Amino acid sequence: MSGHQQRSSNLVATAILAQAISALEEPSSSQLQHFIPATSFQGPKQGYYFSRGPTGLGYYVDSTQGSGAAGPAGDQHEPPPGGAAAGEDDSAAAANGAAAKAPQRQRLDPEELLREAEEAAGDGGVQVVDGKGLKRLLLALERKHAANMELRMKYADQPEKFLDSEVDLDEAVKNCMAIASSPELYPELARSTAIPTLLALLNHENSDIAADVIELFQELTDADVVEDSEEEARALVDALLENNVLELLVHRLAAFNESVPEEASAVFAGLGILENMVEVKPEVAELVTDKTKELSLRLLVLIALALK
Repeated sequence: MSGHQQRSSNLVATAILAQAISALEEPSSSQLQHFIPATSFQGPKQGYYFSRGPTGLGYYVDSTQGSGAAGPAGDQHEPPPGGAAAGEDDSAAAANGAAAKAPQRQRLDPEELLREAEEAAGDGGVQVVDGKGLKRLLLALERKHAANMELRMKYADQPEKFLDSEVDLDEAVKNCMAIASSPELYPELARSTAIPTLLALLNHENSDIAADVIELFQELTDADVVEDSEEEARALVDALLENNVLELLVHRLAAFNESVPEEASAVFAGLGILENMVEVKPEVAELVTDKTKELSLRLLVLIALALK
């Protein structure tokens, strides 16, 4: 999930929760005094409407809408100048007429509002991706990567010229996190050019981008994500292996500066990728040791550092 989507979900949940709290704090129509006598209109009162009824002139509880839902304050007009006797009936008629024309707002039970708030907060980080959505995400990634590479080569000595493109590329990588919500799309992802593009970004000069790519692969291969999609997960792992993920990943992890908290976290995430891949395809453990001695030695050093 992106930070913007999470913030939007939090705002929705907060708004619903505020409405629920307001509903709990406001008195219900059954708790309000049925009738408040008044010789003239004295301004709007929450939960009441002004009228001449069976009990006389005054404020009657609005049981049809509940407290605070009688409509805008302007719905209850003050009687015209000339005194209550002259304007009271007109005032009541105007107030009731305006209230009748005003749209009725359905009030939900406070417990129902709280449930809505919990659902909004709980589902905020989940963005389900379909086939078209996957293509859009991958196309955006390829375009942002190409734009960043072009600007980096053109303005190699002027970082300010390619800074914005770097931010865009990083955001495109993070947006791909949503793919983890649809592991059934992993085979399509595996066949795309996004895999070599993402693996190439492990060597990006911006360590933040490399770290986000590692976080993405850790999420995509997470055991909870692929639990019911073993075949699809295997297709993704096979595609990663075909594009030399082991060598590229271990090389990148060794280049991180573990004195920097963010880069140290990336090292742990990278080791998590290897663990996840072994769970999906046990043969990966043998590949790590059989590929090259250098790869095995680097991995042992990283594990030793991580255990410190």
